[in-house]
Amino acid sequence: MDILQLVCTPTNNFFLSKFKWFLSNILPMKYIFFLSLLVTLQANSQAVTKIGGEIVICGDNKLVVLQNNTSNLDSIAQIIWQWQPSQSSELPKQFQEKYLQTLDECKPINDGADFLVTSSKSAVALINRATKKASFYAHAPNAHSAELLPFNKIVVALSTAENGNAIRIYDLKQSDVILSSDYLYSAHGVVWDNKDSVLYALGYSELRAYKINNLQTNKPKLYLINTFTIPDRSGHDLQWIPNTRILLFTTEFGVHTFDVQNNEFKPYSKLEKRKDIKSISIHPITKQIMYVQAEESWWSFHIQFLEPNHQIAVPFIKVYKARWINN
Repeated sequence: MDILQLVCTPTNNFFLSKFKWFLSNILPMKYIFFLSLLVTLQANSQAVTKIGGEIVICGDNKLVVLQNNTSNLDSIAQIIWQWQPSQSSELPKQFQEKYLQTLDECKPINDGADFLVTSSKSAVALINRATKKASFYAHAPNAHSAELLPFNKIVVALSTAENGNAIRIYDLKQSDVILSSDYLYSAHGVVWDNKDSVLYALGYSELRAYKINNLQTNKPKLYLINTFTIPDRSGHDLQWIPNTRILLFTTEFGVHTFDVQNNEFKPYSKLEKRKDIKSISIHPITKQIMYVQAEESWWSFHIQFLEPNHQIAVPFIKVYKARWINN
């Protein structure tokens, strides 16, 4: 740790007082301003880092990683990585040219090393960040979200379409092979509860809880254990509030929570009356809230943040969802 890092650490109050005395009594005045400026810049840099971080967004046929530059509260996004289906030559042509042309999910997994992507043009794929290769792909009509499960499996939510309205389970080692499925009208969100080994799936008017038997095999079986009628229509994005037992989900006219221990719905006060929110994500460390609210039809050209409040402009993509990368 260098001297500036040591000085700027809030817990080192004793050292900081001695350092200030040294500045005032020992150094010539011309150095005092210079060192004080360095201390301020270092502190500001640490503050930005604390509420910064990487973001992955998707829309059109693009998957893009951005830097959340909170030093400018209305900045244009800084691109640090991007991918398009044509860059993955191992994908069949139909996936490159059709099925992956409207991306609507971009979940980071494996500490941000990979991305689970889905497309309303009917596909799901696993993209490696380092190689830009697709290690898994499947045709999934109007796929809207996906979630990593134990034993190298994934579950995909399929919205309204022929052969859609379902949740499906796949093995990441077997592209395009459906292992199990269940009907769910306008399925849009799926999350896994690792504590209780329960799958939650969000549809048009209901939130479902499933157990999955034989998940370690190639013949997993979905068992519906509970169904809850949501307090609004058109369920959309489904996420955990980090480090809690509370689910956060969006609908046509608002944002809500569901306590999985008490089976209780509540309005989410911070975004209670915001309509058409396509995605919401809370950083597990900084607790900063990030969301995408439709500006035109189903997309936006901005990413919004709360606590602290700011926005990032993304004029190069019709952004649909944005996720924190927790690496």
